[in-house]
Amino acid sequence: MKTLLTTFFGFIIMISMNAQVGVNNSSPEQALDVNGKIKLTDDATTPTKGTMRYNDSEGSFEGHNGTQWNSFSAKPTASLPTNPVPVYGYSSGIGKNERESLSFSSWTSVVNYKTPPSGKLLVVTGIYPRPNGLSKDANFQFSIGVSSSLNGSPIISTSMVIFVETNVTMPIVGDSAPLFVLNPGQYLTVIHESSSSINFINMNIRGFLVDDLNY
Repeated sequence: MKTLLTTFFGFIIMISMNAQVGVNNSSPEQALDVNGKIKLTDDATTPTKGTMRYNDSEGSFEGHNGTQWNSFSAKPTASLPTNPVPVYGYSSGIGKNERESLSFSSWTSVVNYKTPPSGKLLVVTGIYPRPNGLSKDANFQFSIGVSSSLNGSPIISTSMVIFVETNVTMPIVGDSAPLFVLNPGQYLTVIHESSSSINFINMNIRGFLVDDLNY
């Protein structure tokens, strides 16, 4: 009996000293360690990868990646890709059944280009079609997409076919994702497909020239 009590009290003392409980884990790393997959910690123990806690000052649950704490409820930021340069694109008057690869420039440079410079990506965030001239009394239709050659046919999987109604200004914008992303050697080409009385259309583009898509 004496031996049993000694063993029992020794076990209690060991738990009190270690303050760690393992489930299917004989070597728990945190206050509660479930098979090494789920770990709950207290502030007295150095966190390890996979450890979770509730941060009272931030009001959120956090997980540790082995380097730092990351909030489970953090909201995405409205950040932009690396080194963004705002650009605009434009066309001349595009006649019926004609196609044109758009030109691009920035507000800080006089250099025009039709394909992104080497090492850059062109992110298109807005398309602004309009009739050429003063006439707005007819519908018109166009397709726009990425082509692999100057004034070439847009790649079907990337193209949009857009119908614009009479007297309607209809910008197409990417609220949460780019409309198009051009690599060097690619072009943004428009085809005027209308059979209406509008003989020419113009296309304006807004976007960014960036180093990468890390955002």
